[in-house]
Amino acid sequence: MRRTAALVMVGLVGGCAIPRRGLWLLAPSTSEAERLVAQADDLARTNAPREARNLYLRALRDFPDDPVAPRALYGLGQLRVDPKSPLRDYAVARTVFGRVATRYPSSAWAPQARAWHAVLTELLKHEADAARTRVDLERLKELDKELEEP
Repeated sequence: MRRTAALVMVGLVGGCAIPRRGLWLLAPSTSEAERLVAQADDLARTNAPREARNLYLRALRDFPDDPVAPRALYGLGQLRVDPKSPLRDYAVARTVFGRVATRYPSSAWAPQARAWHAVLTELLKHEADAARTRVDLERLKELDKELEEP
C-alpha cells in the first residue's frame, strides 16, 4: 500500500516538474493574485485603464497580504499619473504612492513609490501656488480697472 502511494506521489510530482539540463525542477505556480495583476498590467499597457484599475483593486481586496500586493498598489498609482489616462489624478496618485511606501517599505516598489510621492508633492505644491497667483492676478486686474474709471 505504501509503495502504491509513493508511486502515485512520484507520478503527481513528476507531472508538475520541468526537465532542465538533466535536473527536474518543480514548475513555479502562479497565484490568482499574480494572474490578476499581470492581467491588469496588460490592460494598462493596452490603454484600458478602467479595467486595469478594477483588476488591481480586486487583487488588493481579495489578496491584501499576497507578495504581489505592492505591485498592484503601485500599478494603481501609475494609472493616476499617466497623462493620457482618463483616470489621471495627481493628488490620488500621491496618496497611492505614499501607501506603497508606508505599507510595503521593504518591497521592490517602495523606492520608486517614494520618488513618485516626492515629485508629486512638489508638483501639487507648485500647482497650488500657480492657482493662488492666478487669483491674485485677477484681483489686481479688477483693482486696476476700478482705478482707471473716472
